[in-house]
Amino acid sequence: PWGLDQGAAADLNDAATSDGEADAAGDAALPDAAPIKPDSGPLLPPELENDADDPAPVGKRFMYVAVPKQDMVVKIDSLTLKVWAIKVGKDPGALRTAAGQDLAVVLNRKSNSATVLRTNATTLGDAVTTVMTAPGLNNMAVAPGGKHAVAFFDVARSLGQIPKNQSLQDVTLIDLQSGKVKATDVTVGFKPKSVKFSKDGSMAYVVTEQGVSIVDLAAAKKSAIMPTVVLLKDPIKEPKPAEVLVTPDGKWALLRQRYLKGLRAVDLKNKTIWHLPLTGEPYDLDLNDDGMTAVVVLRK
Repeated sequence: PWGLDQGAAADLNDAATSDGEADAAGDAALPDAAPIKPDSGPLLPPELENDADDPAPVGKRFMYVAVPKQDMVVKIDSLTLKVWAIKVGKDPGALRTAAGQDLAVVLNRKSNSATVLRTNATTLGDAVTTVMTAPGLNNMAVAPGGKHAVAFFDVARSLGQIPKNQSLQDVTLIDLQSGKVKATDVTVGFKPKSVKFSKDGSMAYVVTEQGVSIVDLAAAKKSAIMPTVVLLKDPIKEPKPAEVLVTPDGKWALLRQRYLKGLRAVDLKNKTIWHLPLTGEPYDLDLNDDGMTAVVVLRK
């Protein structure tokens, strides 16, 4: 992608070129992205983006809304506007749906559980299954195809209110398939921030404070420590990633860092780090659907 091949990190909007080769440590021998002084130019406010992990709670026909004070989820028929109240666990919070399906999953914050709701298209009734999760989870993402969900504790969403003894590495994988609903707790890198998925929904990439933890959703049947690829050459001195994207094929992570004139591309299989020098600090970063084109907005 982006014109990358062995020995070259080239052609990201024609801004990054090199003829270096990867060194023995696995880091590409390219010049480091140029730092800029924090006071060079007006400081822009943090970018505000729509949270891809927090989509509208709509299924194929029904909308699902969590009602925390009543420990229930309200289901609304988009055709007839009929409403159902479905009892779930205590204090339901983050609720996600599967695209093109009448399937919802909600995290019950005070009972440390998740409830899966699957609406029958004929009877309009619901199969309701509740499974236990790791404690304190407050965010969740559903994989494409709706077979799996990944729940985690998101420090940003806690607004600094981190519960006592809250794990910052445990996540829960939820198998959402009909008749197979199951939860499995696994350990990932420190402070999960978001979850990306492969295009077919079989792999999850948990973006953490300094890396990406790789999870084979079908193979993860019991508790384990997931392999994590570090995104920084020097986690102590380098700025933490401001934004991390993963290509749909799961081969590359692309990230931007504050005060650095460039991007970083990390080969998630070989753990090779490539620097992509640019003419300014990236302020926004997006990938097209196939991950072959990156669009970068630069700070001037």
